[in-house]
Amino acid sequence: MSDWPELNATASAAFDTFTETGEPRFADRAVDGFRTVCDLVPPDHPQRTMYLANLSVTLISRFERTGEATDLHEAVRTGRLALAAAPAGHPARAGRLSTLSSLLWTRYEYTGALDDLTEAVRTAGEAVTSANPGDPDMPVYLARFANTRFQSHLRYGDAAVTAAGRAVAATADSDPLRAGWWSNLGIYLRTRFERTGSRSDLDLAVHAAQQAVTATGDGDPDQARYLSDLGNSLRTRHHLTGSDTDLDQAIETGRRSVRATPAGADNAIRAGQAACSYSWRSPPSRSCRRMRRRARVTGSVIGSGSDCSGRALAMPRCGRC
Repeated sequence: MSDWPELNATASAAFDTFTETGEPRFADRAVDGFRTVCDLVPPDHPQRTMYLANLSVTLISRFERTGEATDLHEAVRTGRLALAAAPAGHPARAGRLSTLSSLLWTRYEYTGALDDLTEAVRTAGEAVTSANPGDPDMPVYLARFANTRFQSHLRYGDAAVTAAGRAVAATADSDPLRAGWWSNLGIYLRTRFERTGSRSDLDLAVHAAQQAVTATGDGDPDQARYLSDLGNSLRTRHHLTGSDTDLDQAIETGRRSVRATPAGADNAIRAGQAACSYSWRSPPSRSCRRMRRRARVTGSVIGSGSDCSGRALAMPRCGRC
């Protein structure tokens, strides 16, 4: 029997309908259809890896909707089979590695199994290194690698920043994903600054956040989040340098974030954004001032240049800052 291409098309249509409507019955049809296809396709068929990947993605999508753990575990098992069907040199291997990394990461978040976390980081990295030159999905592989490395532990921050930067560089200016890659890069840089105190990381974080905002137009559902990230980076730099320009821009950016937040968003989110945007000009609390004085007494400095004017005090952060 060789009618699996037609069955695959039918299952794909059901999955598309499920994605659009969220109706569980279409997910069930897609899963059943893809399972049948995988049973029919010969083990040595060159497209078997694609059919297995379709099944794994459908299973994880249904899990995310229903929370049924059996779908999650089957998705990971099927993802492994899809990878096994794409040996070294196979044009789809990088994609299968990246998909398996995503599946493992999802299961780690659900179960907390550290083995899944470790394997998610490893397979995401292998996806990047095994991709063919010019692979159009390279930005996705890089972004997933950056995210798993960054989220898994701060000690991977350098690798996350590097991979996120490569994702930006590999994406065309007109690609709608580019704003998200810029946003990720800015977050990684600001977080690394909080760990290392590198002023250059903070400056680059501001730049990346600005690029994310610039790459989105009015009405973009992600614009409010990108504006909020930019405001946070500007505010952090203001607290580091005392720049009134950064403070003014942070306040205006916060207000823009409030205006850009969709009307249907949680009122608590909008209220929190508004409170932040209008309170940033308030003077630091007494505890904040004490922390700054303590930093001056200890003489902690950051920056690698020999010019002392390029250095700044490493100020601990209180809740107000």
